[in-house]
Amino acid sequence: MRHEFIYNGMNSRDYGLKISGEDTWTRPQPDVKRISVPGRNGDLIQLGNRYQNLDITYHCGIVKDLRTNFDAFNARLLSEPGYHRLEDSYHPEYYRLAVFESALDPDVKQRALVGEVDIKFNCKPQLFLKSGEIEQTITNGGIIYNPTPYTASPTLRFKFPDSEKGGSITINGVTISIQRPGYGEDFIIDCERQDIYLRNGRVNMNNEFVLSSGEFFELHPGRNIVECTGLYQNCVWITPNWWTV
Repeated sequence: MRHEFIYNGMNSRDYGLKISGEDTWTRPQPDVKRISVPGRNGDLIQLGNRYQNLDITYHCGIVKDLRTNFDAFNARLLSEPGYHRLEDSYHPEYYRLAVFESALDPDVKQRALVGEVDIKFNCKPQLFLKSGEIEQTITNGGIIYNPTPYTASPTLRFKFPDSEKGGSITINGVTISIQRPGYGEDFIIDCERQDIYLRNGRVNMNNEFVLSSGEFFELHPGRNIVECTGLYQNCVWITPNWWTV
């Protein structure tokens, strides 16, 4: 099997790359601080309640049209700074959010016909499950089950049947509500970004909604109870965004 990675929609195969994924199995380190106290045995452990970014490296051979492919590949990598989706055939059930931030330095061989290069991405610690991208429909309330040991930040989509009457959504006792929607479009609650907006993305609605506890929704490991009132067809669509490390 010839392996590949896809970064920001760019497939390594399209640039004549053969890749090795031996350094793609790295896992993130927890944010832990050790504090030594004079006269006391052992260290105090302070947990940061987060994981650190990590580096993922692909060892690549450019075996076809070296100059053309390398120039085009390098240009694409640098064309859009910031985090982008990264997935590969070594871990087909997952994807990462990664940024390319180092220059390519190829080892050119055989009269500049072939070359080798290490491509390193700095990645957020989460290993996102592709199954977590599947939108789940919850009607008249229900249960959504988190199969991972990590708390996920979901994305919710819903709308109201009447622009004059509002409604609410409650997950695990946390409620977000609106009294007068005023719009007939789909609303989105992005719990990772902590944003509420219309589906077209042009209108931010944060000021129109009330967070009863000041918190956005979280999906804890195991069973999560979803309740909703006043929504169109009493239905909410949830993209759970499951992740692991």
